Amino acid sequence: MSTHIPNSSDPPLAPGARTIANPADEDVAPSPPPKKRLDERFSWSFAGVLLALGFGGFALYTWLHTKQPEITFEIEAETDVLDLRTPLPDLTIFFKGEDLRAKDLNLRVLTIRISNKGDLDLLEDQYEQRDDWGFSIRPGRVVNVRTTSSNSNYLETHINPRLTEGSDRIILEKSIFERQKWVLLDVLVIHSKSTPPELFPFGKIAGVDSIPVLKPYLTKEHETLRSRVTNGTLLVHCLRFLLYLAILIAIIAITASSAAAASWVIGN
Repeated sequence: MSTHIPNSSDPPLAPGARTIANPADEDVAPSPPPKKRLDERFSWSFAGVLLALGFGGFALYTWLHTKQPEITFEIEAETDVLDLRTPLPDLTIFFKGEDLRAKDLNLRVLTIRISNKGDLDLLEDQYEQRDDWGFSIRPGRVVNVRTTSSNSNYLETHINPRLTEGSDRIILEKSIFERQKWVLLDVLVIHSKSTPPELFPFGKIAGVDSIPVLKPYLTKEHETLRSRVTNGTLLVHCLRFLLYLAILIAIIAITASSAAAASWVIGN
């Protein structure tokens, strides 16, 4: 097909007509826009905000959180030595010459876990030296106490629980209690059938306002979804928030990187 190139002697063009200066220009396609780099295709501002929140929250937590030992008493089990569902009229139960059935008494074993769940070891000089350290069982009478197991050989041989003569108090040695260490005690108690025994810690430890007493076997049986979500101290909730935030940041970063890489491959 021939193309006419107008000159000065040609008549004027009709309205809407197009002139072609160079016949080769008709076949030239427009040049594509320049390709964006990988870092230009994805905005990292949102991920940057999340990272700033995560590191800021962690810095705030480390600034506000005070490291200290955390001694906890947990009653892991309460087992009746003689659990008779149907009392027999001719049955008599004696313990050290005492008729338990005639006095409406019960013989129970308390399995007690003492642990340090804090961030620091409990050292000997952190106990109040003028006061005893240990626990009492009331109401009832403790007839025997012994150490059954521990995840620390030192603690198992140095905690040395002992009964106080004529008292319901069990004295513990003021030994080093390293973090994340625990010791199990079995305490044999005689008590009235109508009144179950309770545990009461005593003694003062520097930096510890109070020593909690927990019954995990009871809370697990009645634990609901709401209690699982809301239970825990402020520290626990802060740690949960930081963990979930870190997981969210990782998911967003991986997803964004994969999408940007796929877009770059397709563009090339």
